[in-house]
Amino acid sequence: MDFNDTPEEAVFRKEVRTWLDANATRKSDDKQSFRARNDDPELLKKAKEWQDRKAKAGYARMTWPVEFGGRGASPILQVIYQQEEANYLVPLGFFDIGLGMCIPTMMAYAAPEHLTRYVKPALHGQEVWCQLFSRRCGRRARTTATTASSSPVPIPTCPSTPASPCSSCR
Repeated sequence: MDFNDTPEEAVFRKEVRTWLDANATRKSDDKQSFRARNDDPELLKKAKEWQDRKAKAGYARMTWPVEFGGRGASPILQVIYQQEEANYLVPLGFFDIGLGMCIPTMMAYAAPEHLTRYVKPALHGQEVWCQLFSRRCGRRARTTATTASSSPVPIPTCPSTPASPCSSCR
């Protein structure tokens, strides 16, 4: 299998490097990372700014259809961009859940007004989506019912731990 860039991919890789050189700081070693700097109170702000800059340049989600802010590009171009971006000190990981799972699901199933409301703000880093997981609370998690409310409601939590499960989790 040939892993070398095609001539078109090499041109794209050069374009990406040029853009990244103009918009980010190249890492001095493999150990530098924004993820490791979680003591920075401005990190989320920096991540949002970086995501917006990427989206405006068309690098945020290149495989997405053009009507959703992507380029309609092949997956290999997204891989090339990510390979190159890994060489720069940029905040990563903040938008992976939203842009990797939530928004693509909406693009497949949501009403047009929801797409208008949510896709662009997520792509440009204006909103951060997350995925919540239930705790290791077997029976209680299976019997939980949810409702929507416009007023804040306290969320009950299970006090169990793996070493000390509650009566519902045993």
